[in-house]
Amino acid sequence: MSIIDKIRSADDLNSELYEIPKWDVTILIRSMSARERATYASFAAADGASPEEMAQSAMQRVEGLWSKVLISCCFDPDTGENIFNEESVDWLFAEKDGEIVSNLAMKCLTVSGLGGDSADDAGKDSWDLQIVEDADHLNEDSTSG
Repeated sequence: MSIIDKIRSADDLNSELYEIPKWDVTILIRSMSARERATYASFAAADGASPEEMAQSAMQRVEGLWSKVLISCCFDPDTGENIFNEESVDWLFAEKDGEIVSNLAMKCLTVSGLGGDSADDAGKDSWDLQIVEDADHLNEDSTSG
């Protein structure tokens, strides 16, 4: 077997079952593929944005990032099908408890190696946390002067 065949056949995606008692569901969380992770990173990057644009769009950016993560990582453990799509994350953000959705998104990031302990070890290197912290800082500066 060639090296490329070994790489291609390796089962290297992380997965974990995640129970949400308030929803009475268990979700299979799988880590993002390299393409999904690159898409997430490119969406998270704010190249060329002014500080004002960053502050104004921080919440939209976080929602967009979490949407991408939830769509990429959340699967039905019985069927293996994706749970969320663009339409379902829209009502998810509008109607469901923010703490539950936030915890689910952070769990997805952790399973993908982008949140939780890895963020703490890297000095809060998680993109969504960094964006929120930057926006808070910008908002404080813009109202104090």
